[in-house]
Amino acid sequence: MNPEIENPGDADDAVAQLLAHLESVEPRELWASLREKLQNPGDGFPYEAIGFSLLAQDRLAPLWLEELQAFAADHALISETGTTLHLHLITLLAIRHDPQAFQPMLALSRLDEAECEELLGDFASAVMGRALAAVAEGQIPALLELAGDAKVSIWLRSGALEALAVRAMEGEEDRAEMARLLMLAGEQEAARLLAGQDGSAELLSMLVGYLCDVCCTEADALITQWCADDLLDESFAGDLDAIRSELQRDFTEVSSEMRDNGLLYITDAAAELDNWAVFSEEDGADSMAQLVNRAEPKTGRNDPCPCGSGKKFKKCCGA
Repeated sequence: MNPEIENPGDADDAVAQLLAHLESVEPRELWASLREKLQNPGDGFPYEAIGFSLLAQDRLAPLWLEELQAFAADHALISETGTTLHLHLITLLAIRHDPQAFQPMLALSRLDEAECEELLGDFASAVMGRALAAVAEGQIPALLELAGDAKVSIWLRSGALEALAVRAMEGEEDRAEMARLLMLAGEQEAARLLAGQDGSAELLSMLVGYLCDVCCTEADALITQWCADDLLDESFAGDLDAIRSELQRDFTEVSSEMRDNGLLYITDAAAELDNWAVFSEEDGADSMAQLVNRAEPKTGRNDPCPCGSGKKFKKCCGA
């Protein structure tokens, strides 16, 4: 879609003409045109289609929701089309903070490790938690249930916990209450590990990162015990001294810094995906494995930074 604009030298007039053109096209016809560009990434990242979609979002959002619900109801549709359309839909609806998008996003978060890698790839660790946070009004119990489901990929369980922290940092939920719930989730995961059940040291370690994000000094004794019981993976959590230092930071400053670095609510639909391998001409895309992995090595927000600094990715190159 590339409408002709008269007198392009006048920016205000050009924008007005573009908006008028978008308004003149019936929503389903407009979405059909944009959808084609969003689901075929071989030509490079669809900046123009994303931009037009956002300009017409009030008219297109019901169609985005309808399509995301279809993907959530039948995951096979994603594999059959072999596209990144479902990822674009999630980011677009997250930007709108559309609470109706929570249930289909939740359904797409109930994937085991193999399904997660196939259908979401790096999106699970890099984007999904923040997307859930943006649409999770009144859905804290559902996030906790997802986080506690041992059948679900640890990246998506971690995303549910991340959503709690993000909503606290964005001022949507009470910091102390989200910290309490994170500690409770940590106690439950630690109990599974100690009992030799289906607990995950990686998940517990990522949870420590979220406790640090909400500056939960109340968790010091718990985390000290987890370290003593050798339940944490230091490559995710850091050593105890580093953890304590992070816990004691100022919550307002941490929240502001993470917001400025684009690590809280999604605000830029292009920036979340435009560096992925599928959008580079040389890589192309003939499988979902290519579609959902980024050009650089897979690095989660709480992973060690690949630059070797010893810091977490989100506080180093990820910022």
